[in-house]
Amino acid sequence: MKTLIAVIIIFLQAVIVEVATLELSQISLAKKIQQFALKINKYGIKNLKIIPMFLFPGIHVKQDIPLEISTAQKKIGNLINLELCPHLGSYKGLSNLLSNQFSICSQMNAKIIISHGSHFKDGNNTIEVIASNLNAITAYWGMKPDLSDQINILLKQNKLAITIIPYFLFRGKITTIITQQIKKIQSNLPEIQINLGHPIGETFDLVKLIVDEVIK
Repeated sequence: MKTLIAVIIIFLQAVIVEVATLELSQISLAKKIQQFALKINKYGIKNLKIIPMFLFPGIHVKQDIPLEISTAQKKIGNLINLELCPHLGSYKGLSNLLSNQFSICSQMNAKIIISHGSHFKDGNNTIEVIASNLNAITAYWGMKPDLSDQINILLKQNKLAITIIPYFLFRGKITTIITQQIKKIQSNLPEIQINLGHPIGETFDLVKLIVDEVIK
C-alpha cells in the first residue's frame, strides 16, 4: 500500500489539493512539495498546509515528513511558508467514523478495533482513547495483543457476538490478511458470530473531517 500524504492549500474559499507520496515515487517528497509550491505561488498563495495522512505518530510522522518539509523549505526560501499540520490520527472526529460502523451492528455485544499499531512511545494512545470512548477493545497487527488474544479474552467473558472494525485508511494487503484470519477463526469457532467492518475509506465524511480541521 502506498504511503500517502495530502497537500492542501486554502486560498479564499477555494481549496487547491495535491497528493504526494513519501515512498514509491520517482521523486522525493521534498521535490514534490517544492514543485507544487512554485506552481501555487503564481496565484499569490503564501502558505502551504501539509497534512500527513497517517493514523499513528510513528517514524514517518515524527521524523521523515518533517525532514522532507525542512529540505523543501530551504529550497524555496521565503517564497511560501510550509506548515506541517497534525497527522490524521489526531483528529477527534475519527471516532465518529468508527462509531457509525458500530451503530450499524448494535446487536453485537463486543467490539474490537484492530490496527497496525505503533512501537513509538505513546504511539497507540490515540486509538486506545478512541476504543475506550466507544466501549471497545484494541487489537494490533504488528504487536500484542493481537486479534486472537482479544477474541479469546472475549470468549472467556461469554461474549459470542463480536464486531471488528479495521482501523486502516484503505483496503490493502494487511486488511486482506485480517479478513482471511477472521474467516479462519470463525470456521474454528462456529459458536461465535463475527461481523467485520471496513476501513475508513475514501468517503465524503473523511474529506469533510480533513477540510474542517484545516480551515479552523
